[in-house]
Amino acid sequence: MSTMAASAYGHMILQFPVPFGSPDNSPLQPSGADFPCKQGPNVYKINKMNELNVGSSYELNVAGGADHGGGSCQLLVTLDKEPTKASTWKKIHVIEGACPAAGKTFPFTVPPEVPNGVATFGVAWYSRQAGQPELYMNCAPITVSGSSSDASQFTQLPDAEFANIQPFSQTCKVPQNMAATFANPGKYSTRIGSGPFADVCGKGVAGEGEGAAPSAPAPLLSAPAAPPTASLAIPSAPAAPSSPTAPGGAGGVFGGDGTCSQEGAVVCNGESQFGICNHGKIVFQPVAAGTKCQNGQIAKREFRHRAQRTKIN
Repeated sequence: MSTMAASAYGHMILQFPVPFGSPDNSPLQPSGADFPCKQGPNVYKINKMNELNVGSSYELNVAGGADHGGGSCQLLVTLDKEPTKASTWKKIHVIEGACPAAGKTFPFTVPPEVPNGVATFGVAWYSRQAGQPELYMNCAPITVSGSSSDASQFTQLPDAEFANIQPFSQTCKVPQNMAATFANPGKYSTRIGSGPFADVCGKGVAGEGEGAAPSAPAPLLSAPAAPPTASLAIPSAPAAPSSPTAPGGAGGVFGGDGTCSQEGAVVCNGESQFGICNHGKIVFQPVAAGTKCQNGQIAKREFRHRAQRTKIN
């Protein structure tokens, strides 16, 4: 099976635009070692050049089964053909909330600020729910036409906003169970659903006032706009689902569904599965390795060996 065919049980992975090489569907390392584009062997091997026209509409397709309750996506472009850590990424479209989502695509239009020529498209998304705040990123080669060769307008697009990984900040993280919002989403942006939302640095919840601003892109991470206070509270344990149809124990079947009453609540199916209440329905999926679902929260597991070890905080 091709590595580009996302497993129904795997993390989400870019399908269109057609990505470079054999894309990796795991999150970026917190150290930033594989930033950008999940750096690795043959990461910039071109499988297919994506021809994109300015003003035309396309469907972003990030497929897979483990969307971690959705999150927020940045659709990005850099003029570098083989991006490095020093590359400048600009937002061409932002989707705040419910992105990515299993079985769903998202429309976007190539804006006129992107100049003609070969460039690199990137999609970076923050998962709403996982064992820890995570940032995913896949990239694709593009050739843009229908614009001009003048890149001066491209510099006016807002810079990408990266968090959860170094060097941007080791303390700047999107709070768990929140969909990220951005200090400067730009004029090409969409917000989906009712959240709850928190900015990419968790201002007022996690990382507030900690760490120096990164060298690039500094302006967007150094002073993000504070979201409403109510949106920053980590939700308390939700009410139990009204009539869950999936088994309640840790041996529950992945992909089972149920019903619920509290919109946006985290619902546990034993300790090994969780789901988000979405319009009265739940689709359960496994928690990340090393975590458990308990009392409506995702938490780290305690690891015990033959000799008692220190609890992981």
